[in-house]
Amino acid sequence: MTCGNAANGISSYLVLITPVVTAALTAITAVFVALIGFFQYRANKEKLRLDLYNRRFDIYSRAVDLYQALLVWDASESSKSAHRGFIKSYRESRFLFDPKDGVYGLLDEMNNKAFKIIGFKEQGGNLASAPVEFQKFYAEMIEALNWFPNGISKLEASMSHYLNFHKISA
Repeated sequence: MTCGNAANGISSYLVLITPVVTAALTAITAVFVALIGFFQYRANKEKLRLDLYNRRFDIYSRAVDLYQALLVWDASESSKSAHRGFIKSYRESRFLFDPKDGVYGLLDEMNNKAFKIIGFKEQGGNLASAPVEFQKFYAEMIEALNWFPNGISKLEASMSHYLNFHKISA
């Protein structure tokens, strides 16, 4: 009978411990799932940070590319491509920067000056018979070209908060 009592004792013990083990396993599983969720949240937050940084830096790069294209504007496909890329970035900037930082305003000013430069470089020859108008538009084009280095510096200052990757927030 001792064998039967031992089996009964083990059976009683298993009945008592099974809910405790099940509850412990459920709690461990819940903690494990919560940790996985937390790490996924952090990874997604960091990916968003990196994606925003890349999009914002692309806007800066396209502004610099436009300036370089304007310096040697020859109406080639590469020059026009730099201008089209800038326009797309300029329009996108409205959604990626706080209006108080003035990034969109600077890019708008760059866009307006770029059209003056491109217009003169492509159509200035048509003004050869009107020297006064030619001189006027030439002076505007030179003023616009001379503005760009300072404009790029202002853009860097306006965007620095967004492009300092170590301090950027999503």
